[in-house]
Amino acid sequence: MKKILLFLILATAILTTACSDSEKSASIDNTSDIVYDKTEQKVYDEVTEVFNAIKKYDEAKIKKQFKEAYFNDFISDQEAMKLLLSKMEYKINSIEINDAKNKAFVEMNITGVDTSKIIYEMLMFNYGFSGMAGNNKKLEKAMNDLAVNIVNRNINNTLENTINITVNKEGFNWKVVNDVMIRDSIIGSSISNDYIYTKVSENIINERKSIADSYKVEKPDMSLEEYTTKKMTEFYENYLSEHINDYPFSEVFADV
Repeated sequence: MKKILLFLILATAILTTACSDSEKSASIDNTSDIVYDKTEQKVYDEVTEVFNAIKKYDEAKIKKQFKEAYFNDFISDQEAMKLLLSKMEYKINSIEINDAKNKAFVEMNITGVDTSKIIYEMLMFNYGFSGMAGNNKKLEKAMNDLAVNIVNRNINNTLENTINITVNKEGFNWKVVNDVMIRDSIIGSSISNDYIYTKVSENIINERKSIADSYKVEKPDMSLEEYTTKKMTEFYENYLSEHINDYPFSEVFADV
């Protein structure tokens, strides 16, 4: 009797577990199980090849697919660009082929780095501090490692976009159509570049005005140009050591 009772308890537990697992499996939305027909598969293979090449920063494939400076006109430093592109993630949601079987429309989700702070910092140093490093070793090193350091600091600020790309059939092959929205989804900015440029200019102008006002009050034994260089150097040293993660970005863009 005890053996029969134990058997019934085990049988009930097994059935309950099996039902539970079945319900869990049914609730999983596994989009990787999508089955494509022969044409759709070719389009899928082309898209994944292109985006995998971007993520791996395969220069030869990127140049073959896009114009030579498709990404590098944003940051010329290769190590910084590798970091940016490696952060990119993508997912193909759907593929639609036109009736003529010579054009495909692919909906994708792309997650890339939000480059707004990167652009701001690059401009602040490149335009606001241009030619002023002199013999300051700390600032010289900062300028040499500028792009990589700035990208590293902001690599976890990301944006997700849903875009629709076109893939055309060329002969027996398919090719992703170059579109600026692909680049903007991978290394785009949540703030317009024009607005960032404006704020950088305002910030630099205000800082130099403040320095000029201080010069009139302090009346130091040096020219205004020498005094400005000294104060701007202090400004950037302070920026590097104390405010690099946030200031003055949060204050400048508080209205965004």
